[in-house]
Amino acid sequence: MALFAVSAWPGAVGGFAADGRWLAMLARKGPMAERDTALTMSVSASLSGVRAQEYPAQLVARVTVPGDDSGFGLMGKFLAHYYALDRGEPAQRGCGWAK
Repeated sequence: MALFAVSAWPGAVGGFAADGRWLAMLARKGPMAERDTALTMSVSASLSGVRAQEYPAQLVARVTVPGDDSGFGLMGKFLAHYYALDRGEPAQRGCGWAK
């Protein structure tokens, strides 16, 4: 029961967002919630053996939020970079992640 109470609290535990914080963020919707959902889906696909070039374009478009320099923002730009590299699209390389 104590574990449920700790994970349901909308805060951070040990530097990581608790389940309650994720649920609150997803309930608010918006570009950050869409980005985090798309990142979760793309990482799951990658762990299942799906190559970056096979990701749906709309999924890749959602992982980058302009002006987001957080860890998740960098991860999204990195994923978009690999998507472009895997598809052989040199004009899209970099995707703004390297400053």
